[in-house]
Amino acid sequence: QNHEVTFLGDFHTYPQSQRTALRLLRDLIGSTSRSTSHSSSRSSSRSSRPSRRARPSQKKIIWKIGLEMIPTKYQNALDDFQAGRIDVRRFHERIHYQEEWGFPWQNYAPLFEWARENDIPLIALNRPKDLFTGSATLRRAGRRGELHERDQWAAGVITDQFHDHAENPRNRNTTLKMLVLYGELHLARNHLPRELEQVSKAFLGKELRNVCIYQNVDELYWKLARERVEHLVPVLRLTSGDYSVVSGTPWGKLQSLIGWAEGEAPAPAGTAADGGEDTGEDANEDSRSDPHLEFLSAMNRYGDLICHFFGLETVSFGSLNVRQIADGDFRFLSDLQDTSPLRRRLFQKLVHSNQTVCIPEIHTLFVPNLSENHAAELAAVHIFNQIHPPDLQETSIRTLYEHWMLDSAFGFFGSLLINPKRKCDFKVDHEKRIRELKRSPRKQAFPEELLARKLTVRNLRRGPALFDRKPHRSVSRSAAWISARAVGQILAKQLYHEFLNGSLTARQIREFFMQADRYEIRFKPEVISLSKTDLL
Repeated sequence: QNHEVTFLGDFHTYPQSQRTALRLLRDLIGSTSRSTSHSSSRSSSRSSRPSRRARPSQKKIIWKIGLEMIPTKYQNALDDFQAGRIDVRRFHERIHYQEEWGFPWQNYAPLFEWARENDIPLIALNRPKDLFTGSATLRRAGRRGELHERDQWAAGVITDQFHDHAENPRNRNTTLKMLVLYGELHLARNHLPRELEQVSKAFLGKELRNVCIYQNVDELYWKLARERVEHLVPVLRLTSGDYSVVSGTPWGKLQSLIGWAEGEAPAPAGTAADGGEDTGEDANEDSRSDPHLEFLSAMNRYGDLICHFFGLETVSFGSLNVRQIADGDFRFLSDLQDTSPLRRRLFQKLVHSNQTVCIPEIHTLFVPNLSENHAAELAAVHIFNQIHPPDLQETSIRTLYEHWMLDSAFGFFGSLLINPKRKCDFKVDHEKRIRELKRSPRKQAFPEELLARKLTVRNLRRGPALFDRKPHRSVSRSAAWISARAVGQILAKQLYHEFLNGSLTARQIREFFMQADRYEIRFKPEVISLSKTDLL
């Protein structure tokens, strides 16, 4: 609240980094912020009393989000995309996304969607590559010179935003703040933050106050690990007054970078793999290792670790197939013809909505992306299905909900053993998202999500017993499945939390999943409210 600019570090290949950014945006900015300062100023002036002058603390905060990933010369294309005038494929063409940035689009897409829903302007900050001229000294300095020029450029663009805001008389009852998502190499105190202070002081007559929020600094993680508290500390305050969020692991970051470098990133919008036209750029695909086989290999490794943790016999993963929406091939769904119509329709809907799902009848795993989280989760789900084979003829929504919830809980718990910092939405997060969806002018586009989140909150409010009543018969099975998955994740977080503090042993957790029907599932308030202290 005391800073005009908040810098947030970004590890471009690591999806947890962008998810943390989105969580911070939702919490820091909130869904009530609006970018249209004109209407906000007029409405606030009409509602205020003429005899009372607004104090600075009463001014409406206008937020903008600055992005390193887009060069400033493409600001018009960015505005067109956010306004819905062009689709994502045309947007990528206009900004030359693969050439200019090239990191997985799906990591950043939710941020763009959230900003669009909440009318938060996105500002392109990166210096265009064709403008890297600089002095002879900077050219000889090579990359350090380029980094310095980019920092200066971004600092100038940010300063311009504050200058233009202050010069507009219609903004007199508002104050501007920016959240800037930038690579952490730029966010060392003597780089972009210092450039912003110097540039803003020169052109505005005062320094723009800024704070840096770093993410997943390896040295800090290992320091916490040596003290055995890495799983207990979500945020660190640094001596500089900045912060460091601990939302992932060093090996998770490294694996994401290796996967991207080896070409395992999702296909860009508009390519054949993404359902668009063939660009002819896949000629070298055969020379690469099969990412699906590597994903199964990772599942096998994680599965062995999960079985060892629970004292279970190892299971085979050899019969499984991996499918993704990027494959552009849904013919595998035709293999569900011998499945009950209810299950067939459920899986078809879940696949088409790009959910993470295990389809045991046809030994198929469907995943949005080939991440370590999904590999560990689906390995655990496969193990759980060996322990508790699903009743393929079951039609009771209550029984199905219970099984889906436990299936999700075991899967998410397994992924926490591999990535202890994996996040999920808690009750307060679901409530916040429901409010966002209800206010959104595009809420009709998300009926399934809204229904699933309402069902999740309703089930979490019933406690202590989760299943004292059946979900309403009119609830669609896909919405119930999504809700059960969300509730299962919270249950997994609770079990993992109690395992870490010594309240439960691995054997007790195994027995719970082995005989879950004998237990009354309770959700402790201090765990449900973890998002208040662990929301990042």
